[in-house]
Amino acid sequence: MIRLISLGALMPGVALAAPGDPIPPGPTDIQVFFLQFCTITNWVFAFVLVAAIIAIIFAGVGFLTSGGDASKVTNARQFLMYALIGVAVTILAKAFIAVVGTLVGVPGITAFLCN
Repeated sequence: MIRLISLGALMPGVALAAPGDPIPPGPTDIQVFFLQFCTITNWVFAFVLVAAIIAIIFAGVGFLTSGGDASKVTNARQFLMYALIGVAVTILAKAFIAVVGTLVGVPGITAFLCN
C-alpha cells in the first residue's frame, strides 16, 4: 500500500516531463570545470563570511553581557575562536583551489577571482 502511495506521489512529475528534453551538458574540459567550481566556492565563501560576522557579533554580545561570569566569558571566547578558525579554514580552502588551478594550468583563477 505504501508503495502505491509513493508511486502515486511521483506520477505528476513523470507526467509533466517533456519527452526528448536534452540532458544539460557538463563541463567539457578542465578549465570550464574549474571556473564553475571557483564560482560555487565564491558563493560558499561569501556565505561563510556572513555567518562568521554574525558569530563574531554574537561573541561580542556574549562578552558584553557576561557580567564578569567566568563561564560566560569562556563561552564567548570559544565562540569567537571558532568563528575565526572558520574564516581561516575558508581562506585556506580558497587558496588551495587557486593553487590547484594554477598547477593544472587554468588561466584567470586567483584566490578570489574567477575569470
